[in-house]
Amino acid sequence: MTNWLLTIDLSDQWDAEIPFEAKRDAIVARLRSPRWRKLTAYPDTLTEAIDAVEASWDIPSFDAAFAEIHDLADSDRVWIET
Repeated sequence: MTNWLLTIDLSDQWDAEIPFEAKRDAIVARLRSPRWRKLTAYPDTLTEAIDAVEASWDIPSFDAAFAEIHDLADSDRVWIET
């Protein structure tokens, strides 16, 4: 069983009623958690991945960028609640 070091709760951002840009911006703000940045072994990679999510212009580009966030979260033992 994995011992998660940090949880980032994004569960309220998956509401279909929220416009894409507002949802993306709220998610990016939470992903920039200073606690995650302190514990990651790859701070530059984390910053680049979050920047890619921030630069996403539609759902497919968001999904592609968010996949890397999930990989980094797993390696850093960060649970992303969706």
